[in-house]
Amino acid sequence: MNKYLLINPVAERMYGEKFHLVKENLIKKGYIMAECEPQLEYVKKQYKEYTKKTENTMLDCRCPESINLLKRKNLIDSFEIPMIEPILVRTCRVLYDKYIKSEDDMLIVTSPCTQLRDFASEKFKDKSNAIFYTWKEFAEKEGIKSLGKIDESPIPLGYFKDSFEKVLEVSTEEEILSEIQNIRDGSKDKYDIVEMFYCKDGCNNGDGL
Repeated sequence: MNKYLLINPVAERMYGEKFHLVKENLIKKGYIMAECEPQLEYVKKQYKEYTKKTENTMLDCRCPESINLLKRKNLIDSFEIPMIEPILVRTCRVLYDKYIKSEDDMLIVTSPCTQLRDFASEKFKDKSNAIFYTWKEFAEKEGIKSLGKIDESPIPLGYFKDSFEKVLEVSTEEEILSEIQNIRDGSKDKYDIVEMFYCKDGCNNGDGL
């Protein structure tokens, strides 16, 4: 049995220069580090293609909790929700096709929050050899000390600024709700897309770190 492991970049940033020690420890335990070409441009291209299908403002779907928040508050009508899969999920699909060759092979993936973990698990529910943990869960399971939340995200706001003319960048629950309500009320200009992160300034303060 081969155990392929993808560690999310937020957890990697947490350890800084000492991350190689974490990897070496996991390799000794039998894990194989899973690697593939970055999927950022693939996902961005999907958004650019989707915008040709609608005149409405699109909502960024890379952060599942941001979309869930707006659904709970009944603020999603009049917006376009393309439901394009987050980069982590797209990466997992590429890795699964690359590495999983038998029923005994496993793909283990860590995420920075429970929301992204659950979203990915649902997308792969028909594949029992793809397992998702938060980094905190995985680190505890393997006896690794989690250093917790990080100040600066490797996945900051700004992903769409070179792809769309009018981009609104928001983070935190309060800012998302306020700015989306302003758009609905007509007090904000129309945007091509609203980039959203539930965690402040990017994907760095999730409950799975």
